[in-house]
Amino acid sequence: MALRPHNAPIAVVRNSLPVRKQSASKRETPPPQPEEEHQALHLAVQVEDKHGCLAALYAALASGGDVNAPDAYGRLPIHLAAGYNRDPAAAAAAIRALVDAGAVVSAPGGSQRRQAVHYAAWNSRGSAAVAALQALLDCGADVAAEDSAGCQPIHWAADNHHSSTASAAAIQALLAAGAAVDAVNSRGATPLHWAATNRDAKAAVAAIEPLRAAGASTSARDVYGESPLHYIDTNKSGKAAAAVVKALLAAPNGADVSARDRRGNTACHAVAASDAIDSAAAAAAVQALLAGGADATALNSEGDMPFLLALEREAGGPSEELLRLLMPGQCHEDSQPAAGSGTLPLIAKAWRLSLRQAARAAVAKPAASAAPAAPVSAPAAVAVAGRPLVPAVPASLLRVGVLLRR
Repeated sequence: MALRPHNAPIAVVRNSLPVRKQSASKRETPPPQPEEEHQALHLAVQVEDKHGCLAALYAALASGGDVNAPDAYGRLPIHLAAGYNRDPAAAAAAIRALVDAGAVVSAPGGSQRRQAVHYAAWNSRGSAAVAALQALLDCGADVAAEDSAGCQPIHWAADNHHSSTASAAAIQALLAAGAAVDAVNSRGATPLHWAATNRDAKAAVAAIEPLRAAGASTSARDVYGESPLHYIDTNKSGKAAAAVVKALLAAPNGADVSARDRRGNTACHAVAASDAIDSAAAAAAVQALLAGGADATALNSEGDMPFLLALEREAGGPSEELLRLLMPGQCHEDSQPAAGSGTLPLIAKAWRLSLRQAARAAVAKPAASAAPAAPVSAPAAVAVAGRPLVPAVPASLLRVGVLLRR
């Protein structure tokens, strides 16, 4: 079941699953690169040479070009100058020339209604991002401008995956201009949350470090109680997710690897259940979490371990590596199936069935009283009648996969 992206309106009702099952990123992807059919002015502002850019820009204006005309994606010339011109001098000169010609510096554009200052924070070259941001701020741009989802430029800078220098430079420039390090969007996510989704490992770390140095909270929660660490469940790069975990957990004031959202899910639960990333990326993220002290046997509010949620993954199913990382210790008391034998998923399913049966039995035990028993949540059932919710699995269960395959 797909969930809304990070920057979708919060009026959308979240699903009732214990962990989000989503097939899309928590944020929308940036708009595609400009196409050839754009107006001359849209192309002119992207010329990566100051003199050539200005010459083409003035020629386009002389031919009747409209400085506030949108392209096929709803972007204005000032948006393209700020976000797509990678030459610092050309980008800044184009922005100032457009404003002098009547461009509205705060005009929104594109499907996400971003302003030029948002596009500048997303520029793929750090020096161009800084130059564009400075030019826009000099022309009256708001460093705290919000797009349709309440995201400020610093959110986009934190998720700028083009290069480590681009993300770091944009963040530092925005902070110097007064951007709030813990600014929240309509979902309650901070720039540190968005940095956790940055799919380039070096860029992610380069974004996290200046944010943390400026006092960003690693324990900040969005409206669903998710910390920045939870947001790695949509990071499609296992390498980047692992780097994010290490950067967020680093002392001093590192993130709490056991932090839970409103449904009792740790980051380990979120990654195990996520359909936004493949099993290889999930395994890399889980391995980093476990190395950082995560508890693979933690129960969420539905009484599920990360292991059980991994079994229910919809995107290609769980890999053996992911299951091996998350399988509770009781299942390892006897011999292990050989890697690649194909028995591990079957063993895992049998173990899940055993756990579910034990949970139902533990809850049903007190029903002998005359008064109807109140519903018992799975975590509370751990101590009911002294019967453990998580049973020690018999060694024979480890061989159930072999039996099922015969």
